[in-house]
Amino acid sequence: MGKDGLPLVAPELQIDETLAAFWVAFWDVSNSVARIKDGVAFPIPPSEWFYWSKLTDTTLSNEDYGVLRAMDVAFCEQMNIELGERQARHEAEVRTKR
Repeated sequence: MGKDGLPLVAPELQIDETLAAFWVAFWDVSNSVARIKDGVAFPIPPSEWFYWSKLTDTTLSNEDYGVLRAMDVAFCEQMNIELGERQARHEAEVRTKR
């Protein structure tokens, strides 16, 4: 356990084979763009998905795009929770050092 009480190693993630392509696509694009600015996680712009699909010669249906956007919304929501908690811990540490 880390000093914040969280495990240092995340449990292994099990992804259904039929959904693996979405997972790979999501992280491929997510890792290629700046996601966090001023302590806030922002969604991947639609233009990034468009250009990624062109560069990789990947056809994205409206349904595929919807799944990827839903994954992105979930990612941003969780990241913003974690970033907020991290900021609160940092502020608490600063107050206790005064």
